Amino acid sequence: IRDFCLSRGLGDVYKRQVHDYIPTKEEINFAEKVFASCKTKPIYGRVDIVWDNDKNFYLSELEIIEPELWIRNYPKSAERIAEAVKKIL
Repeated sequence: IRDFCLSRGLGDVYKRQVHDYIPTKEEINFAEKVFASCKTKPIYGRVDIVWDNDKNFYLSELEIIEPELWIRNYPKSAERIAEAVKKIL
C-alpha cells in the first residue's frame, strides 16, 4: 500500500511513473471496507482510488488479479502469497 502510480495518456503514448506513497488513515480504512465487502477475501488485492477536486476519494478499481505483485518493494509478500495459495490447494 505504499505506491502511487500515475499514468497519463496522450493519444497512444502513455507515460507511467511509480512513486512511494503513504496512505492516510482514512484511505486505509476505505480500502479495508472495500475488502470487507468481498464475499471471499482475495489473497492479493489492491484498491485503486481517485480523488475529486475537493479531495474526496472514490473506488476506481479493485485489482485482485495483478501480473505485477510489487514483490520487489516488499519481498516478504512472496512468502505470504505462497502460503495463502498452499492453504487453498
